[in-house]
Amino acid sequence: MSGGRGAGDRPAAPGTGGGDGRPKGGRRAGGAWTLGSPAGALVGPLLAVALAVPVAPVRAAPPPGPGQGPGFLMVKLGDEAATPEMAADFLSRLGSWLGAHVSRFRGGDVEGWIANREPEARRILEERKPALAMVPAGVYLGHLREGERAARPVAQIPRFGARAERYYVVGPRNGPASLEDLGGRALRTVFSYPEPYLRRVVFPPGFRPGEAFRLEPAENLADEIFLLMEGGGDAPAAVLLDEELKRFFEEDDLVWPELRVIWTSDPLPRDLVVTLGEWSDDERARLREDLFSMGETAGGREILDLMDSSGFEPVNEELLGEAVKRYAAGP
Repeated sequence: MSGGRGAGDRPAAPGTGGGDGRPKGGRRAGGAWTLGSPAGALVGPLLAVALAVPVAPVRAAPPPGPGQGPGFLMVKLGDEAATPEMAADFLSRLGSWLGAHVSRFRGGDVEGWIANREPEARRILEERKPALAMVPAGVYLGHLREGERAARPVAQIPRFGARAERYYVVGPRNGPASLEDLGGRALRTVFSYPEPYLRRVVFPPGFRPGEAFRLEPAENLADEIFLLMEGGGDAPAAVLLDEELKRFFEEDDLVWPELRVIWTSDPLPRDLVVTLGEWSDDERARLREDLFSMGETAGGREILDLMDSSGFEPVNEELLGEAVKRYAAGP
């Protein structure tokens, strides 16, 4: 992709397919714009901005293979732009910054990997053994808290000014009014959230995927919202949004008035930065300092802007501790 974005443009939210706040292929009915787009690429704000910057070609990290190095992994579940090819520039920039500013990586060839599905993330973790990862709380709780290379959270990543994650069940304005009203019908989402995390941490007791509702994947969230607004046999009862997607759709004054939030989760941990393997306490402390001052360094502010973040900050231990407790309680 070549050329930059105009001052009034903004990147698409994951699962919406378009870059102007409306999905590609939007249709008009009775003179009013309505959501409707072909199933398309899920281009998140972080990656859409990176792809809009003209840069010289860079080498993407190779597919996972045997070996170990001081690399890093970023996990963006459900975002089809989170691939080595599409995120090559961002990974290169972040790797260069780590090599220049973090003692554990300094002077080395820092490779970066990115994954948008749990199986791929697990394979990279097992085969490449990255020393650092940026992961959703559900991935941390489900796969990284135990074992020989157990993760240690060192920072969290606020985005769009949100310092806590929340999930929202959103339906049509005249549709279900509560979780109880879903009645086993379909709840769709573009994000491949780990089901144990949803079951144990996100949803309240008694409202589990497969019981109170059917959790179904969606290729394009804009299509699903169009179905919500139009109704019909293929329409889900509601969609599941995270904080980022809710804020995205709230800004559309043609769409949001036709929807309503029927349930909001408790505040939950944001994405975490975790260390993996052998890090000394001193190395972790210096890493925190490096991350917290990233915006003051050469190239650091630009990387944070690509992440739509004001900067890394300390982990909210209260929210994370509550999520750990709920996850451990099962089932």
